[in-house]
Amino acid sequence: MHELAHATLAERNILLATAYFEHGTPQSYLDILTPVFRCASDWLADDLLWKWYPEGAGHEIEEHVQLIQGHPASVHAFENLEMLCGGTLIFSQAVCYLGHKPSRTPDPLKKAVTVLTGFFPVKYDVATKQKILNALMAAFNLRYRVTAVKDIRTTEVDLGSRMDVWKLTLC
Repeated sequence: MHELAHATLAERNILLATAYFEHGTPQSYLDILTPVFRCASDWLADDLLWKWYPEGAGHEIEEHVQLIQGHPASVHAFENLEMLCGGTLIFSQAVCYLGHKPSRTPDPLKKAVTVLTGFFPVKYDVATKQKILNALMAAFNLRYRVTAVKDIRTTEVDLGSRMDVWKLTLC
């Protein structure tokens, strides 16, 4: 159902469901930022999932929170961006959907959880996702910002079509 939520968002605009970048964006930047884009996309998709099936979504969120809090190595679990983004998503959902107190959030995640929960209730539009992405990148002290733009592709798949993409800038 999670992937169906992404597909539903993609029908509105591809940028709501995935990260498609301006032609020529260095792969090294994409490698760094993939977890942030996944977090923002999943924030939107999981909100739809919550609306469709709150019991199942709630059980999954609580299960993930318990796994993180109950693991002896959880203190060191947030040492890379992928783990920070995943933890941010889980604890933000716990605050917004399950009513957990933000004080239950592990310290390394508090700033980003405050950012993400600030976008609740969720709006499904590109301008909001852009704000979420830029706020998360700032919370994680990343020197990048994104803007939604139209790009002209000249690949075999997209011969000359204009499509929505993310333009990445260093700041």
